[in-house]
Amino acid sequence: MRRLWPGPRQRGLGVGLSRADSQIERYRQAILPQTSAAIDAARSAYLAGRGDFTTVILDFKEWLDARAQLAMRESERYIAWSELQVPRRSTNGERTMKKAHQTARLILAAALALS
Repeated sequence: MRRLWPGPRQRGLGVGLSRADSQIERYRQAILPQTSAAIDAARSAYLAGRGDFTTVILDFKEWLDARAQLAMRESERYIAWSELQVPRRSTNGERTMKKAHQTARLILAAALALS
C-alpha cells in the first residue's frame, strides 16, 4: 500500500528539488545576465580601444563557468525529480533511476567540458 504522507526520504528529495529550482532560477535571472552584460561591456571597451582583450577572455570564462554551474544545478534537479517519481523497491524503478543518473552524469560532463 502506498503511503499518503511523504516519508523522510521524499521530504529530503523534495527539499533538494526546491533548492535546485531556486538556484536554477537565480542563475537564469541574475548570474547569467550579469556575466553576459560583463562580456558585452568588455567587448565594447576593447573594440573602442579602451579595454584589453584579457578582460574579454576572463569575462567569457566567467560566463562559461556560470553556464556550467547552471547545467550542474539542472542535473541535480533532474536526479532529485527522478528519485521522487520512482518507488524505492521497484526493479523497473531502479532501471529508470539508473538511466536518470546516467543522463544527469552526461549533462554534468558536457557542462564541465564547456568550462
